[in-house]
Amino acid sequence: MQRPSKYIHTDVPDWADTISMFGELRNHITHSTPTATEKLEKSCNIKGNMGFSFKSGDSIFVNLFHLMAIECFIDQYLNTLNTSLIDLAMKTSDRSSLQTSNQ
Repeated sequence: MQRPSKYIHTDVPDWADTISMFGELRNHITHSTPTATEKLEKSCNIKGNMGFSFKSGDSIFVNLFHLMAIECFIDQYLNTLNTSLIDLAMKTSDRSSLQTSNQ
């Protein structure tokens, strides 16, 4: 996947960091970890933290805001994936038309 041409504020590594943060929170919830670990705190200290600010040693409270942020990210990520595929298709189409016109 490549960053769509119109995206300027975030890039693929930022999205990967955000997904890793969600995964770390999921692990805490799934394994009934009552307090945030240093690993979760560190994963919240990223560019794309979506407002998540869990601190090591604090109780983990996941509320509607967190669920809405995750849903928003997934929606935007799918749109980004679609845009990336369209960009790729357009580049491929442009190359094909150039090759055809040069022959």
